[in-house]
Amino acid sequence: MTTLTVPDEKKLEVLNDHYKDTFSHLQGYLRRRNRLSLYLLLALAIMFLEVRNGNENGTQTIISALISKYLGDGMSLEPHSVKLLTWFFLFGLVVTYCQVVVWIERQYPYLHKLEAELGPFFSSGSPFTREGESYLKDYPALSKWSHILYTWVFPLVLLLSTGVKIVIEFCRDNFSFVWGVSAVFCVMIWITTCIYLRFRWQNRN
Repeated sequence: MTTLTVPDEKKLEVLNDHYKDTFSHLQGYLRRRNRLSLYLLLALAIMFLEVRNGNENGTQTIISALISKYLGDGMSLEPHSVKLLTWFFLFGLVVTYCQVVVWIERQYPYLHKLEAELGPFFSSGSPFTREGESYLKDYPALSKWSHILYTWVFPLVLLLSTGVKIVIEFCRDNFSFVWGVSAVFCVMIWITTCIYLRFRWQNRN
């Protein structure tokens, strides 16, 4: 069996290029996570206003306006359809958000491994510590607080908000078909969020 020997210069070039590409992809996913966070906060704010006001007219008006803007003025939905669309949209956001965050978290150990492999090429130690030592050293208080918000507070608020919402819908609609479908979406949101929290707990270090 022939062993392929790669010159150190070539190996350094490949590792460096791969590190830059990986970091670039990570930055793109971080921006996507931030956008999804804003979308989720907006969806929860609309849901909160609906619960706070005791009616769904505000939510229906907002969604109807969005449908008219992006799908044309001729498009319209019944109130029950708007309610189901809201749950479906929220569920899609939650799944996408959790997938993106899990992908981001799984990339950090890989970046740290690349940094460790780049270290021996430099007599003074690896200068590639942007997401390794330099990132973890003297972690700012604001970053710690943001991490807590992303990791625990936000998912718990999501669980609580959707729980309150589905209970209020039950008080209004009882065991209707629309409530049943909404409850299914709510349970799927809870399952997705709990799986996400379990992942974060297992990888908290």
